Amino acid sequence: MRTAILTPSARKMGQGRSVPAINGFADAERLARRRLPKALFDSIASGAGQELTLRRNVEAFGDVEFRPRAAIRHSSYDLSSRILGHDVATPIMIAPTGSNRMFRQEGEPALATAAGKLGAVYVTSCLTGYPLADTMAQAQAPVFFNLYTIGGRAVTEAMIDAAQRAGCEALVLTMDMMATHGVEKPQAAGDRSAIGRNLATALSYMPQLVTKLGWTLDFMRDGMRFDCPMWVKPDGKVASFGDVIQAFGGGDTCATWDDLPWIRGRWQGPIVMKGVLRADDARRAVDAGFDAIVVSNHAARNVDGSPVPISVLPGIVDAVGQDLEVYVDGGIRRGSDVIKALAIGARAVLIGRAYLYAFAGAGEPGVRRIFEVFHAEMLATLRSLGRASVRELDRTDIALPGRWRTEEPTSKSAKERI
Repeated sequence: MRTAILTPSARKMGQGRSVPAINGFADAERLARRRLPKALFDSIASGAGQELTLRRNVEAFGDVEFRPRAAIRHSSYDLSSRILGHDVATPIMIAPTGSNRMFRQEGEPALATAAGKLGAVYVTSCLTGYPLADTMAQAQAPVFFNLYTIGGRAVTEAMIDAAQRAGCEALVLTMDMMATHGVEKPQAAGDRSAIGRNLATALSYMPQLVTKLGWTLDFMRDGMRFDCPMWVKPDGKVASFGDVIQAFGGGDTCATWDDLPWIRGRWQGPIVMKGVLRADDARRAVDAGFDAIVVSNHAARNVDGSPVPISVLPGIVDAVGQDLEVYVDGGIRRGSDVIKALAIGARAVLIGRAYLYAFAGAGEPGVRRIFEVFHAEMLATLRSLGRASVRELDRTDIALPGRWRTEEPTSKSAKERI
């Protein structure tokens, strides 16, 4: 796959729609900030606690150095990869994020459209703003289904069955959100998603809505939707986003190891564990029969002070070997970050904020544009490293900080430690 490097003047993308110039993550973030009410922008931008982990997720990539090779040129350069048996055009996956319809009316179906045009895996959340069938109708590339065990076992089983019927290729279990953590900085204090609770709450944000008329008119044209169609409650009503917020406050929204036999009996296909930060958990995932894992601290939204995914990636890759596929997310802001993760041993990366900002600011063409920027940087980095393909990358292409662990001791009980 060759990816053209677009100049700032290349603004026409698909169906004649004009897209503001996005030449990197900062541009996409700026466009999202300009268009979204502050409460919604903060719901993307913020992390847990003091946001120590949020900052470290990004900074840690600077600790990995490249080791360029001189005087090597290839006739072509290839970004294609193979993910859970699917040949895809890029090792970048679109990470699951809930209620994208709140950021832009076209929501998840537009993201599926973008992924299809890019040849990228789209991991759609069970907490979507559209029925899954609407998203899958636009899919031209593999779609994975991200599952929370939200609303009880009956709701979870209904979601699994719907994803199976719709043709999703893999089930991605988020297993690292056993608690929610607030944000301490004043500008993001309170309920980060309060604007989506109900109409009355939304109206309390009127000063923000008036100053962001583009988003507000889009939201009104869409009927001011606050529901999550995949979650149907016992009374037959579709859950509101307020129900989702309340459920996460209770902390009973993630599968456990004990749930795996039940889920495996319901889902016929590959299963991915999302939220691994320890080598012993990675080995346990192998033993439990997972097909892949995502090394992730939930975009720094889990407990503040969590390990940075890229720093624990070497030890986790070494721990599992070829027993399952390893993906990583967190702090990926440019194509060179992707190359670093692949060189360490990840099969693929997931991006969240990068595509969300681009989507909120410029819609589906914006998502394709941020991928094109990342791809251009990846190709340039491959050339410098003397590699013809992302599949050739290995740790000889980088230098890792000595303080990063490549092995972890096995967990011991308190009795064993005495």
